Amino acid sequence: MKIALIFLAFLTLASCSTPPDLDAIQTRFETDTTPYEKLTAMVTEDFQGEYCFSVGIDIIGGFREYSGEWSHTQNHESTLSLSQVLKDVSIPENKYKSYLALFKTTQTERVTFCPPSKYYIMAHRSGLGISGCLLDIVKGITPPAAYGKRNNGEDFMEVRVLKNGWWMEYKCS
Repeated sequence: MKIALIFLAFLTLASCSTPPDLDAIQTRFETDTTPYEKLTAMVTEDFQGEYCFSVGIDIIGGFREYSGEWSHTQNHESTLSLSQVLKDVSIPENKYKSYLALFKTTQTERVTFCPPSKYYIMAHRSGLGISGCLLDIVKGITPPAAYGKRNNGEDFMEVRVLKNGWWMEYKCS
């Protein structure tokens, strides 16, 4: 019973985070697109393979950070240092520091390149994997259609078209 109450309290807190200020994020983006363009150029340069490739504060390629230690998504038992991960994905430490500086400037936390030409820059996430919200600043071919309505108790996605082939996708489930 005690464990169930703790889980419910955690679930409630995780799902009740403050939604992002889309106007402020849009203004920050449209004021200076240069750092966003730098992030997409860097991840394109570091891209390896035919599937999506991400670099972020908690993910680099096939590696994830958990409580200060890194492990491969296919082998959670073995832990690695950040230096080992960067060596494995062929990203120099000074370049990763450049990613981190750009994340700080843009107030984002991850950039993903999905070939042939779609980029996602994670600007907000909240909730749990099965129920939560995600805001991506996206560059690609065509924005998707929005669906659902915010605060209507259903899944939704808002899309805001930005400039130069960029848009924002804010979706919650």
